[in-house]
Amino acid sequence: MSTPLTLPPTGPYYFAAPFVVNNADKTWRRDSIPLTFRLADEAIKPWLNKVWKDMRSAVQESLTLTGVVGPKFIQWQPWQLCYEVAQLTAGRTPILAFAEDHIAGYLNVWRSQDVTPVLYIEHLCLSPGSLPTKLWRERFAGLGMSLFAYAIHVSRENGLNGRVGLHAADANVLNSVYRRYAQRVPGLFKADATGIPGPTNYGFVKNLTLTYLETNETEAEQFLEGFRNA
Repeated sequence: MSTPLTLPPTGPYYFAAPFVVNNADKTWRRDSIPLTFRLADEAIKPWLNKVWKDMRSAVQESLTLTGVVGPKFIQWQPWQLCYEVAQLTAGRTPILAFAEDHIAGYLNVWRSQDVTPVLYIEHLCLSPGSLPTKLWRERFAGLGMSLFAYAIHVSRENGLNGRVGLHAADANVLNSVYRRYAQRVPGLFKADATGIPGPTNYGFVKNLTLTYLETNETEAEQFLEGFRNA
C-alpha cells in the first residue's frame, strides 16, 4: 500500500502552457497560460471520457489513414487510468492540468516503496489537442516540461525532497524529451538504469528493458527554481 499524496498549491511557482503568437506584421512572440492542477474526481470525468477520448480517437484514426506512427502515449486511456479503484486504493494519485479551464495534460504518480522513496511518474501525457497533426496545429509547446516541474514540486511538498523517477516509454521519448530536460539543468538525472520494475507493490511490472531515470535532489531543486515567479 502506498501512502496517498497531497496535491500542493503552485505556491511561488509559475507552471505554464507555453505557446507562440503570430503577429499581424508576420513576427511572432512567445506567451503562456498558467496551469491549474486538480485531482481526477468525478467532476472531471466528462473532460476525459468525452473530450479527451474523442480527440484521441480522431488523432488515432487520422494517423492510421495516413500511415503515420504516433507517439505511444496516444494509446493511453486516462478516462480509465485515472479511475481504477484498485490502483487508487493502492495509492495512485491522478492529477489533471488545465489551461484556461480546458484540459491540457495529466500525470499519474505514486510514492514508491523503495528504502529511499521517490515520486514515481507512471504517466505524463499531453492532451491530444496539443499534438501537432494534420487535424489541428500544436497548441502548446513545452507543456510537458511544466508537468515534470510540477511533479518535482509535488515530490518536495510530500517530503520526498524533489526525487522523481520514471521509465522512458521508448528511445525517442528518452532522447527528444528527457535528454532535453537534462540539458536545462546538467546532472538532473542519475545515470541511466535498466532492469528496474514498477514503482509499487500493486501488481504491474514495467518492461525491464526500458530506461529508468531518477532525479538528483539538488539538480531537481534547480530545475524547479526555473519556474519560480519573478
